[in-house]
Amino acid sequence: MIWREFCGYIFEVEKTDSQIKINIWSDIICPYCRLGHARLVKALDSSDLKGRYQIIHKAFRLAPGSRTEKVETALAAKFNLTEDAVLKMQKNVEEMAAQDGIKYDLHGTLYGDTTDAHRLVLWAAGKGAQLELLNVFFRAYFTEKINIFDRENLLKLVASIGLNRDEGEKILLSDNFKNEVLAEESEAHSYGAQGVPFFVFAEKYAVSGAQPVSVFSQVIEKLVSDRSR
Repeated sequence: MIWREFCGYIFEVEKTDSQIKINIWSDIICPYCRLGHARLVKALDSSDLKGRYQIIHKAFRLAPGSRTEKVETALAAKFNLTEDAVLKMQKNVEEMAAQDGIKYDLHGTLYGDTTDAHRLVLWAAGKGAQLELLNVFFRAYFTEKINIFDRENLLKLVASIGLNRDEGEKILLSDNFKNEVLAEESEAHSYGAQGVPFFVFAEKYAVSGAQPVSVFSQVIEKLVSDRSR
């Protein structure tokens, strides 16, 4: 399934007649997000919820309004670190991800405002391709080092999965979905999220960070118990 490769998110879960809905807030440039999601998926795969949940991405930007620059420069300034310290941090994250079967190549990636990418993902949702496009963006950023802050690159990725490039360009040239991005971020903050990954299950169970699979399993077991009552 495409979404298995995604970054992490908030997950809002709602009980329905047939499925648990999992809404996921994340940013496309968030390495811990993708790691957290992969661990959640492992927990879901070994649970009794197989095939009984729906995952929906929602937008969360780590750097709204910021200029695009090297991630090493941006993180050094943001956390008051040397660039060498940032490189070491990146290496640690790459090794952590590798243990979960995820390939990262973080050095030399870019950092900035991901509004355009999120707008296209929201647009793709109406085409039934939200998770597929999100996955393509993640792979492009984390593995292929494609500049996802360049609109032409975004449109090439849109076309690569069969979506209409011209429609995507119209979205980027308009203000469409900007308000939706802001609304989804506000919703995340209403749960108390200050960053991602942040997971909210059934609107009452919260998990913050890329926690071990066992933590997600405990929450899922509680959801299964709740549904059986």
